[in-house]
Amino acid sequence: MDQDGMAHYVLSSTWDEKMESRVSLGGASRPCTRRSELESCEGRAHSRIHLGNYKALWFERTEEEKVTGENVYKRGYWEAKDQEHTMEKGEGPHKRWKVTCERSLQICQRKKNLICFNKKMEVVSLPAVSRVAVCGGTHGNELSGVYLVRELQKKREEADNVSVMTVMSNPRAVQQCRRYTETDLNRCFTTATLSAPVTDKTPYEIVRSLELNSLLGPKGTDRAMDLICDLHNTTANMGLCFISDSDCDWICLHIYRHLQREMPSVPVRYISYDTPISEAFSLESLSKHGFAMEIGPQPHGVVRADIFNAMKEGVRLMLDWIQKFNSGVQFDGGEVEVYTMGKGIDYPRDPETHLITATIHPQLQDHDFRLLHPGDPVFLTFSGKTETYKGPEPLYPFFVNECAYYEKGIALYLGRKKRVVVPSIQLERDCGSG
Repeated sequence: MDQDGMAHYVLSSTWDEKMESRVSLGGASRPCTRRSELESCEGRAHSRIHLGNYKALWFERTEEEKVTGENVYKRGYWEAKDQEHTMEKGEGPHKRWKVTCERSLQICQRKKNLICFNKKMEVVSLPAVSRVAVCGGTHGNELSGVYLVRELQKKREEADNVSVMTVMSNPRAVQQCRRYTETDLNRCFTTATLSAPVTDKTPYEIVRSLELNSLLGPKGTDRAMDLICDLHNTTANMGLCFISDSDCDWICLHIYRHLQREMPSVPVRYISYDTPISEAFSLESLSKHGFAMEIGPQPHGVVRADIFNAMKEGVRLMLDWIQKFNSGVQFDGGEVEVYTMGKGIDYPRDPETHLITATIHPQLQDHDFRLLHPGDPVFLTFSGKTETYKGPEPLYPFFVNECAYYEKGIALYLGRKKRVVVPSIQLERDCGSG
């Protein structure tokens, strides 16, 4: 069944079930009213997936936002909302419905996943995570990872079912306590960069990326590391963040869930770039599974005990989870929150000198991941003027006032938050075994 048909099937069947279950709550009038609304939806919808979107939107309001009352069931509810939006925003119904349907399609997919999940979706079997690399010093002045890798290199502890390699990614930058010496190493792992010819003028970090690709990859091959955990610090108040190129890497998402459960005193979040493997530019993209463990706030060139210990505990819990997975423990699925990496916002700048003319507003500073609404303060100019967020929708800010991003022209990133259904997973059994 195609996506269009699947969405219609799941939402239609569930819609009818919900209607029947509500008869006892509201008497005969409510289901009749809701049947009228369904007929109205059918009249407005131009396709099965469009109809599914209307129904999914109803579920989103009644089941998640707990919206009750007669407005939810009125036949003309969405037309009224459309009119209201048009009056407020000056946008026509066509654009309004387009935005509504784009959002509803995501909800539709989520509801389909949840219904499958609730019907005990089949457990996913995955190969063992036998070879793991823990990397630090990719940025030479992010010192928690530098010192944790040095600490791990002293112990050289290995479990029976996993081999752990520790790597100092950018030793020259570490020696100089700089982010990089010539170019940002953590932007040098695209397929194009790794395939480029090397000359005597090639920057050191690009040469080093080729060495790391040989050591930990080659990227996209069966010989690559099973998992890379690349350790980073940020000056932003982000807690502990997983940063990955995918929001459907079940190994990484289960490790993320494990840390969330086991580290209640530290906010643990997951950010996804959703980037094709060939375009993924960061070190962890060399492996089959991988993520950066980004922890802050910590100034560059400094080690804070609380941040170091959080990173140390995060790595310990990651290895603990991998050992359990490799020993055959089944991990139950569930739903997780994932932030998607959106656009970067630059500081206000002088049009002639290109120097910044403002800094992050005090109401936004240190409030990463707090929803930013249109009209909220973002910048405070050096002359004392407040500049507000003028985007069309609320978004989540992160990497707010990150020191390393001044040179990149980024004051903060804005992204969306979504929920991802993670299946139960277990170790893949050898097909040849009895």
